[in-house]
Amino acid sequence: MDAKLRIDLSQGILDVEGTEKFVSEIYHDFKENLSHKFQVKSVSTPPPLNQHIPTEKSIGQSKKKHKFSSGIKTPSLAKDLDLLGKDKGVSLKTFISSYVAPKSAMEWNVLFVYYLQKMLGIPSVGIDHIYTCYKHLNEKTPKNLYQSLINTAHRKGSINTDSIDSITVTMVGENLVEHEMPRKDQSTENSK
Repeated sequence: MDAKLRIDLSQGILDVEGTEKFVSEIYHDFKENLSHKFQVKSVSTPPPLNQHIPTEKSIGQSKKKHKFSSGIKTPSLAKDLDLLGKDKGVSLKTFISSYVAPKSAMEWNVLFVYYLQKMLGIPSVGIDHIYTCYKHLNEKTPKNLYQSLINTAHRKGSINTDSIDSITVTMVGENLVEHEMPRKDQSTENSK
């Protein structure tokens, strides 16, 4: 008895005609080869026709859209932080007021990290601690605090941000705060 098999696979067409046994063998060979190819090469299969394939132009546009989505959480207030100096004796406001007003976020960042690490003895200063310092003094927080801290580390070398959950002041930062940043008492002596 003659048998006929026609498989389309989107116009790849396999058309077989012959005895039932012959058609059955061809069908099983085809099926085995097809399933083997899909198992081995399933990673390299093209996306469905209706799926968007990114182009160089669309990739550039998507980067612009997601410019600030760095995956870093939004900072929040560290409620257990004592910035009034009840336990350690020096408040953040007193510490900062001994310096001439910082001119940039980088100066604020290094002063905050220095105060938290050296004055309060916090071993792991995080982005929430820095954010809390800005809010406590009612100072304008940088739009992207994470990036501001990274910039302070890379441009000035005054803090170490290898781990954003454990920011430390470097020797450069210590020297900056202790010897180079102008203090209010120095500026009044220089004016006499």
